[in-house]
Amino acid sequence: MIKGLIFDGNGTLYSGKEGFVDESIDLLIDLAQRGYKKSLLVDSSDFNLCSDGKPVLPYGCEIYFSHIQPVSDFKKASDLKTCARVMDLSYRNIVVIGDRVRTDVSSAKKLGMKTIWYRNGTFKNEMPRELFEFPNFVIYSLEDVVSSIERL
Repeated sequence: MIKGLIFDGNGTLYSGKEGFVDESIDLLIDLAQRGYKKSLLVDSSDFNLCSDGKPVLPYGCEIYFSHIQPVSDFKKASDLKTCARVMDLSYRNIVVIGDRVRTDVSSAKKLGMKTIWYRNGTFKNEMPRELFEFPNFVIYSLEDVVSSIERL
């Protein structure tokens, strides 16, 4: 049973420094009402950082996340492990949602996490090449996140 979600930020919930898209806010509200724990991976170059290293996010969206993890452009297993530890969940109870099969999906699958590829934007035509790059689900709209989670 899925109890937590780890979102890739840039390209999935927001676009660079332009901020979160309306569809993202609706999804985060829905997930909060359903009781899911959520972590956000943010590329540290996407937002200004406070002196404590935490990103300054637009619209006060940090209230929707259990944890916000600054990462490099390429997500590492250690970033996902940190999110799982902070959410106090086992890997099998987490789904990672991202827009890149070769980084977001691959890193999560290698840890035994479930994955949803949000096939959108710059990397929508980046096809899986390795076994670990094949997601559990492919979605084309954030509106499909909840129905996909319910089927995992």
